[in-house]
Amino acid sequence: MSESHLRRTVGRFTVVLIVLLSLIGCDGRLGPNESAEPATPFVVYVTATELAPGEVPPVGPSFGRPTLDPATVPTLDLSWVTGIPAPATEVAEVDPSQPTPSGPTLTPFVLPPQTIIPFTNTPAPGATALSPTATVTLPSTQIAEITPSSSGTLVLPSPPPSATPTRTPVPTFTTAPPTPTPIAPPSGALFSQRLGLNFISSAQHTTDPERFENGLETGVGWDRFAIYWNEIESQTDRYQWGVYDEAVRNDVVYGLNTNGILIGTPSQYYLPGAVPQGVYEPVFSDGTNTPGAGKTINPANPWAEFVYAAVNRYKPGGTLAEDEDWPTGAGVRVWEIWNEPDFSKFWQGTTEDYARLLKVGFLAARHADPNAEVMVGGLVLFERPTFFLDMLNIYRDDPDPVPGRYPFSLVAVHAYSHPYDTYDYVTQVRNWLAIYGLQDVRVWLNESGVPIWDDYPGPDWATQPDQIIWRASLDEQADYIVQNAAYAFMAGTQVLFHFQLYDDCGNQPAGTDFPPHDGSLCQGGALCWGDALGLISNEADNVCFSQHPNPGSIRPAYRAVQAVAELFGTEPFVPLTFFRTGPSGDHLRFLFARPQSSEIITITWSELGQTTQAEIPARAEEALLFGTDGMISPDEDGVYRITLDPATNTNHNNLLEVEYMIGGRPIVLIEQTDDPIVTVAPLRDFSATAFLVEWNASRRDLSSYEVWYRDESDPESEWQLWLEPDGAGSALFVGESGRRYSFFARAKNSDDEWTAELPFVQAWTITQ
Repeated sequence: MSESHLRRTVGRFTVVLIVLLSLIGCDGRLGPNESAEPATPFVVYVTATELAPGEVPPVGPSFGRPTLDPATVPTLDLSWVTGIPAPATEVAEVDPSQPTPSGPTLTPFVLPPQTIIPFTNTPAPGATALSPTATVTLPSTQIAEITPSSSGTLVLPSPPPSATPTRTPVPTFTTAPPTPTPIAPPSGALFSQRLGLNFISSAQHTTDPERFENGLETGVGWDRFAIYWNEIESQTDRYQWGVYDEAVRNDVVYGLNTNGILIGTPSQYYLPGAVPQGVYEPVFSDGTNTPGAGKTINPANPWAEFVYAAVNRYKPGGTLAEDEDWPTGAGVRVWEIWNEPDFSKFWQGTTEDYARLLKVGFLAARHADPNAEVMVGGLVLFERPTFFLDMLNIYRDDPDPVPGRYPFSLVAVHAYSHPYDTYDYVTQVRNWLAIYGLQDVRVWLNESGVPIWDDYPGPDWATQPDQIIWRASLDEQADYIVQNAAYAFMAGTQVLFHFQLYDDCGNQPAGTDFPPHDGSLCQGGALCWGDALGLISNEADNVCFSQHPNPGSIRPAYRAVQAVAELFGTEPFVPLTFFRTGPSGDHLRFLFARPQSSEIITITWSELGQTTQAEIPARAEEALLFGTDGMISPDEDGVYRITLDPATNTNHNNLLEVEYMIGGRPIVLIEQTDDPIVTVAPLRDFSATAFLVEWNASRRDLSSYEVWYRDESDPESEWQLWLEPDGAGSALFVGESGRRYSFFARAKNSDDEWTAELPFVQAWTITQ
């Protein structure tokens, strides 16, 4: 590492306020009050509240576990999947400093009538089949055998004007507010297009410059909040946009991109089962669901009218943008249709009903804005594990499909409390998408986090394990954020959100408030705790939980989000691999590359309950110990030896197969090296017979890629050359049930030398 590069690197990272080794917990934490031992109230996570017809609970976290055994996968009908693996698709390196690209142009998916054909392959001409018993000597830049563990505003071209809606929404204000003037961002603002926060802006909570400044200084570039139809159209054919105009306008003023959630049903349109009245009516006034120039929205379909009106109002170049002279490209492009439709708390209709809701929303949104990104509402996966598959099958068999057949370009996933769940859920969804030919559809994790118990309004008086299930301490919450980011980006998440900036109201009703206490307020079933998910405690003027001893306290998790933004939000990165290591396999190690600066990022932590030592083979003469301003050097054996803090969180009530819900304090090393790494990304331990295989490289100048596989279930099996792609990419592999498949990738460097001479296991999975 050159001296000048070292100075730049150290200078860049010392601005981060987190010290992952020891300083992450230096903020003043509020310990449990041990002066009294109250009766044990059972802590639940979704507060039962009286909702009017059509209302939904506030968008917030849902805690739960999958109903399936973790070692099983949902039954898939793969009889229609071609037995020939899909051609490799190039994976574009994502630059976090650039706007998110527009959605893919999806061609209609042709369904082959044939049954699944087990895939076998033979070496390409000139390639030699290698014996699985061959002894492989790996260069230091390769990964040994891997055992995967069980500024600014988005600028896109303005679309052509769309058809006039069938009714004219009536705004709250009779005169337009003054043109918003973008503010100068704070020094810590990175506007990372890979990171977001929930509820920086919101129609339900007071926002002020300090709130936005705190949000921007985390480094994120995205905001997410709900736009409630039932609040906007409380009277038929009369839209009251006022508070939502302000929420969207604030994101424009402060340079944030918006993930808007369209949700809620006005009482006059509410039907039993919560499906909006008229949603099955044709979308367009000509009695069809077929888009076309000059068409208008069918007034018999109020949901279609609302979606069209909202998108037309808030899109770049839309009604509000024109009225207020917004900068080019400013406005909302990402539209999430409902929240957690696979969870009965938010959606009581059937899968077919939601599929229709999404399809109508897609057609109406794209009619208003041809560049609109339509997102499947965030999936929780644990209550109805086959919901998304069932929905895909509905669209696959739809006799009247939308252009491209599948009415979305993004899918959202939600995961809380256990970092590995993030990897599990995202890879599952991406595998399903690949099976249906939708590898270009991107997956966002737009809700993730863990509530804390040892700070107000959490149950800091807790004395029993069942009072803090799925919760964490202040320091453990910070550790979760770094671990969750490692899992999320390794799984292929495009944008990662934390829930949320402030505690606000969590899952509790608006107006919930109480002073800090010793547990005595819990008598009689009174609300005596809240979901403290925020990076910052509430201010004294918040509508909920306003009595923190130090209002607006910055928690260690805030520093952790800043660290994640420095790691993953400043330049393009490539996820390489993660694996278990250490004497008993209890150390997790993740590798990412930043090709632009020839850097390898190593993130590691322990899942043991005692202090241990990590031994990390060096790839360079020194490494930056992230979060400090210091460099470390390997010992004479070429190894970095670093102490790992123990894991401490067991707050899962034996509902996980692991002892610790969150690992110990993460350690991050950054090395600069030109030695290339080419590897197959880790696979799920158990997969369907068709699954996505990805391969990546730490450098951009490699060529002559090869991807190999072997059926480990057959002792006579040899390595087979599967693909010879042009570069890093992915493809759908189709095999047989009950087999263990291993994979290997390599490429040639500028000297025409292979990154590895012989295949070895880089990733594996067992098919079911």
